[in-house]
Amino acid sequence: MSRLISVILLWSLSALSAMAEGRVAFVLGNSDYTSVSALENPENDALDISVALEGLGFEVILGSNLDMVHTRDAIARFATRAMSADVVMFYYAGHGFQVSGQNYLVPVDAALSSIEDLPDQTVPLTEIIGAMEQSDGMKLVFLDACRDNPFGVGLPGADSGLARVGTAANFMFAYATQPDNVAYDGTGRNSFFTEAMLNHIYTPGQDLAELMVAVRRDVLAATGGRQVPWENSSLTRLDNVAYDGTGRNSF
Repeated sequence: MSRLISVILLWSLSALSAMAEGRVAFVLGNSDYTSVSALENPENDALDISVALEGLGFEVILGSNLDMVHTRDAIARFATRAMSADVVMFYYAGHGFQVSGQNYLVPVDAALSSIEDLPDQTVPLTEIIGAMEQSDGMKLVFLDACRDNPFGVGLPGADSGLARVGTAANFMFAYATQPDNVAYDGTGRNSFFTEAMLNHIYTPGQDLAELMVAVRRDVLAATGGRQVPWENSSLTRLDNVAYDGTGRNSF
């Protein structure tokens, strides 16, 4: 009997390990910037989302107030873990802006004085996408970073908010607001977008589309209709999203 129990325990641990390998998330929240305006919510947003995702079975790489060196290190680790994952997620809260239709995320030590500094001082979203493409599974990108250029210098081609992203199959991009528009800061611990995500991420029986509808309704209500969360998707299946036993796939 003791031998049987040992075998069952060993099998259970192996199953849990395999489950952890199936879902990987890189969650990054930057608040404490050194050369541009600090942001109140992103560090809290990243921490709270990471806890929620761990509760959903994700292995989470959490980054808070990362400089360029540590951001690149986290991306490299994320890329390695993505290779064996069935669901890969990136969630970013912090400064982000677009130039000539390309989106850039801002590490906390970024100091940009001209367009020539862009490659060395910011992280192109395409770098994150490249890491996620190591997975053959579902790839989810959540961007609570729809803002204007925060550096106070003229950047040819800079526009408001973030640009729409088009990629290969099996990606979904969710934005805190519609492309080319700016998201608002929250009035409490979290941004309006992240607060809505946290309110609905555990809803039983919902799929990703239903999650985003619920998030959109909450944010519209909280901002008086001024901020409209938006997504574009090239997902081809939902079969590798967790099954909750109700006969439907759920996030």
